[in-house]
Amino acid sequence: MAHCKGVLWLFSAFFSLVSAAQDRKLDSLLRALPSSKDTVKVNLLNQISKRYWYADSRKTLHYAREAIKLAQALNFGKGVSLAYNNVGISYYLQNDYDQAMQYFGKSVKLNQELGNSKGIGDAYNNMGLVYTKQSNYPKAVAYYLRSLKIDEQRGDERGVAGTLTNIGNIYDDQRDHATALRYYFRALKIGEKYPGEDGEPGMLLNNIGAANLNLRRYPEALTYLLQSLEARLAGDKTGIAISLSNVGLAYLGMKQYPRALDYFSRALPLQRALDDEFHLLATLEGLAETYQSTGDLKRSESYARQGLQMARKMNNKKRVASAYRLLAEVSKAQNKLAEAYQHQVNYSQTRDSILNDDNTRKIAQLQAGYETEKKQAEIGLLKKEKSLDRLVRNLFGIGLLSSLLVGALVWSRQRLKRRSEKALAEKSRQVLLAQHALAEAELAAGQREARQLQRELESRSKALTTHTLNLIQKNGIMEEIRETVSVALKSPRRDENTPLLGRLIKLIDYSFNLDQDWDEFKMYFEQVHQNFFVKLKAEHPDLNPGEMRLCALVRLNMNLKECATLLSVSPDSVKTARHRLRKKLRLSEEQNLVDYLLTI
Repeated sequence: MAHCKGVLWLFSAFFSLVSAAQDRKLDSLLRALPSSKDTVKVNLLNQISKRYWYADSRKTLHYAREAIKLAQALNFGKGVSLAYNNVGISYYLQNDYDQAMQYFGKSVKLNQELGNSKGIGDAYNNMGLVYTKQSNYPKAVAYYLRSLKIDEQRGDERGVAGTLTNIGNIYDDQRDHATALRYYFRALKIGEKYPGEDGEPGMLLNNIGAANLNLRRYPEALTYLLQSLEARLAGDKTGIAISLSNVGLAYLGMKQYPRALDYFSRALPLQRALDDEFHLLATLEGLAETYQSTGDLKRSESYARQGLQMARKMNNKKRVASAYRLLAEVSKAQNKLAEAYQHQVNYSQTRDSILNDDNTRKIAQLQAGYETEKKQAEIGLLKKEKSLDRLVRNLFGIGLLSSLLVGALVWSRQRLKRRSEKALAEKSRQVLLAQHALAEAELAAGQREARQLQRELESRSKALTTHTLNLIQKNGIMEEIRETVSVALKSPRRDENTPLLGRLIKLIDYSFNLDQDWDEFKMYFEQVHQNFFVKLKAEHPDLNPGEMRLCALVRLNMNLKECATLLSVSPDSVKTARHRLRKKLRLSEEQNLVDYLLTI
């Protein structure tokens, strides 16, 4: 079965998902609206707009626009900024990202004029959500970090938890699931203080389960997802649908296909009724994967094509890539080799545009910059406190000494003291300026060296990625040629070309045995992952060359089919080889092979 990679989708912590049909507070607000006036009415309009976020995004837009008109007439800046935010969210939910970004930008600008840091942080968070949906992860992380910094300065724990969750979603989507889990658990620790509010903790339990799904820890994932489903059964229809879909994915991973279909079938009508196209994509992909695994290729292809069409419409590159992968596998199972090859090419091109070294580098730089800025602020504060303490001690000593002087010398000593302090202050200032210049020079040199090392690593990583993709495509095409020639040899019709076909088979088999490709791959691999083979051989000297190759491919997170193509064997042979490799590496059942090789 092809494993579901990246089927698990973000559930943004920013949105409150209370069903409007069951929202008593909404009814109360609507009753109070006709009799309200001035700024009170603006606030009511904004609150009503917010209650309609997931229930009816068009009503969100209607009430927000009414709030803008009234607030502008009253010159009520805060009311206008909240309404801008609500308009942006309405467009976001309707997948109109350009309009959403326009209004979030207006909200930022107005809140900066008003000095409202909370409004600025909320708008930054929402802009990060838009870029996340567009798979523009570096920009998404940049805005999340801006929001996180503001929330930390304000002491807004719930805001911090929401932003930590969104950053965790980015790492989960970039396949760094271990880092994602660290962010999720940090957010969950905060979210447990606010049970039942804004989707906590059901939303975080869902994300933790999703990350475990991506790590193929299916029983553990199922535990968190069922807890998430139970926490959401109080009317959160969107959350319920997401949890149902993810529970289906857990059963799919455990190969319990009837249960998987049951949960997917329960999620599908809910998401269609809510017009939740974003999360509906995950359910469609899960159904396509399940039907493919059970041999129902016609239904599998139907759901995969539905997902592809919807993902293209939403410009969701991740889902487009997943749909191409499924269609390639279905076409190959149907012996439509030309279609399978074209789908595979489309999948590779789309995936590479998302998961590239540039995105990973930019995210790491943004995170490092944020942490560095935070540490520098702490160091500056400590230096100020230390300087103040030293100044107080000096003044106290001088005062005590002055009190012991005789009256005749008081005026002379005080005058000398002032001159000394002025000279000392000037000298201290010169020393500090020199130290600051030296520190800046050292920092600039370090940054230049870091940029040079980063460029070298990017070049080597790009070469490794390109060479690996070329190997996969070359071996895949050779395998298709061999299969076609084999079919021709088995045909009852024979002619004078039959010996030539047999010789062609032998040449193809010989090309699979050449070590030149492996030597080049090994060279590129060792440039990126230095001393990997040396350390691996030192810890496990009994590994043979074939097992060393398999370790390298697993270290690159290749799936069974990709490993099989590169090694020119069947996926079942790779699965058997991985099992034997685990025994040679002396791994327990609880240890993950990929996680272990990442430590080498």
